[in-house]
Amino acid sequence: MPLASPSTTHHAAESPSNRTGLAIVALIFGVLAAGLALTAATGHVLPPGAWYLVVALAVVTLCCGLLSVGRRHHRSTASGAMAWIGTVGGIVALVLGVWGMTDVLRTVHHTTPAAGPVQVLHPSADRTAAPPAPPTTPTLAGPQLAFGQTYQVDNVTVRLTGPHSYTPSSMATSSDGSPIQRAAKFTVTITNNTSTPLNASGVDVEGIVHGLRVGHVYDTDIAGLTQDVQPGQTVTFPVAFNVPAAPTPLVLQVNPQSMTSTDKIYYLGTV
Repeated sequence: MPLASPSTTHHAAESPSNRTGLAIVALIFGVLAAGLALTAATGHVLPPGAWYLVVALAVVTLCCGLLSVGRRHHRSTASGAMAWIGTVGGIVALVLGVWGMTDVLRTVHHTTPAAGPVQVLHPSADRTAAPPAPPTTPTLAGPQLAFGQTYQVDNVTVRLTGPHSYTPSSMATSSDGSPIQRAAKFTVTITNNTSTPLNASGVDVEGIVHGLRVGHVYDTDIAGLTQDVQPGQTVTFPVAFNVPAAPTPLVLQVNPQSMTSTDKIYYLGTV
């Protein structure tokens, strides 16, 4: 019985099923890599790491495709076509992947801030601390009155009196959430001389100390204006503010129609 030659044994090992399997792998990976690369290249939002996946898929595709194309004696025209399609897709994906990786690395390099020089401050015996900033003096864009005076703004007559003696109860709170150091209480009287009701939410009274607004104090008997003021009606209501413990200048800003007008009057005094 004649023995098989080495050449015959070698060709038997390279079965058509092996070549077809490589061609299928090359086709699948080539289409996947090329599709992912074209998706990223046309402006679709993908993670920067997608370009590295494209390059990896392209390398696997080229290895499988070239191995399948390079083997001789293809018995299937379909496997050869699949291998070539996969190889071409791998080449396209590899080119786009290298371009995409380069663009990502360039973007990262440009957006990374350069480290600037570090300035070291050495202590000096003659260096003194900067003086504290002086208190801010607010710009009062409106009439300035003393406590107790009466003034008409936007057809609404306003009178503010006080401060009155007042000790907050245990239920009192400050609108800014800070502990109540000292409460300054005043009485506001307004007369609506217009032809329409005065919105209670629009009657704005604010306290200002050294240019900064201070919190309203709300207590069991201090809740501000709660009802609209009808035409011709006069109402009186209390207000209180959380001021420093030491005597301090206080500005009370009153805008009786804050929802529709920016006209304000200012009451100035020390509490």
